[in-house]
Amino acid sequence: MSQYYNQGWLEFRNGTIQYLVHDIHVMLLSSTYVFNPNHTVVTDLASHEINVSGYVPGFGQPGRIAITGKLIQADLSLNRILYKCNSVTWATLGAGAQVGGVAFIRQITSDALSRPIGVLTSTPKNTDGSDFPIVWPTDGWARERPAPAS
Repeated sequence: MSQYYNQGWLEFRNGTIQYLVHDIHVMLLSSTYVFNPNHTVVTDLASHEINVSGYVPGFGQPGRIAITGKLIQADLSLNRILYKCNSVTWATLGAGAQVGGVAFIRQITSDALSRPIGVLTSTPKNTDGSDFPIVWPTDGWARERPAPAS
């Protein structure tokens, strides 16, 4: 399920965050994270970022992966815009974490300045020492419908 952070989504839509231009990263959140649309900086999420071998949490750390293959696509049959990217895989994540979501963020200088954009939540999945792939929905990680003409 895609959910969007108010300030991050506003900046995503008004061009402050440019999806096709800026580096967008994903971070793994534990199953204890409770979505709050009013979270405005990554610091609000950071205490719920997983911490196991193979995943180093925190700003600028390799646990956060930059997404690639970004694409904005029109779905004319359902009258919506789709935001897509390549799937990501964290290699050999140690056992002991229960992942409940993946947050899309724009990293800027520090977590206190970085902006959360959206999060995909799902049934919690345990890390077990093997690779941890995330395959996005075929209709993208984010979707929106244009406003009707007035």
